[in-house]
Amino acid sequence: MTDLKELGLSGNLLNLLRRTGVNTLEEVLERGEEGMLALHGFGPASWQKLEDKLRQYFDRNRRKLLASLGVRDPVVLEELVQLQDWDFVIAVWMIGHQGRRIS
Repeated sequence: MTDLKELGLSGNLLNLLRRTGVNTLEEVLERGEEGMLALHGFGPASWQKLEDKLRQYFDRNRRKLLASLGVRDPVVLEELVQLQDWDFVIAVWMIGHQGRRIS
């Protein structure tokens, strides 16, 4: 599990998330935008700030995240790392955490 502190969130946003019971990156991804916006006190501005930090985190950690999925083929790994669509990276990461592996 990845603690939200690793995203570099502001203290206010981090405290808001913790007060609502969201403590990990995985919890954010499981809830998705709709689930996050349903949290008391978490509105569109909060989502935008969180989304910006998610983008930065995934851009910095693509290789690590893909390796955690079991991506071993260096050609496949390089192709996935080069993708600009961070939604795809999140989807691949979520699939991996549901017990599936990519070769």
